[in-house]
Amino acid sequence: MKVYLSGRITGDPNYRMKFHGAALPLLALGHEVLNPAEQEGMSDGEAMRGAVRMLLSADAVVMLPDWGYSRGAVLERELAKRIGIPIIYDNRRAAG
Repeated sequence: MKVYLSGRITGDPNYRMKFHGAALPLLALGHEVLNPAEQEGMSDGEAMRGAVRMLLSADAVVMLPDWGYSRGAVLERELAKRIGIPIIYDNRRAAG
């Protein structure tokens, strides 16, 4: 299953580590992880367009605990809801 990770990136200096940590158990279960935190060298607009392309190809979306603090993640959640992609909430305590 292709699983997209959604959470706060902007303003979180540890976002790469957080997304990587969320990806590991999914990879161990055999899922393909679509990780927007792996995009580099892009403007905010380019990164969001890339993230939406990833999301559109996903079978499910995992919302990281801090998703509600991210305008992009809120948008991703709404898009997933509107087009019928299942949403899974990671209820671990958000860092910071």
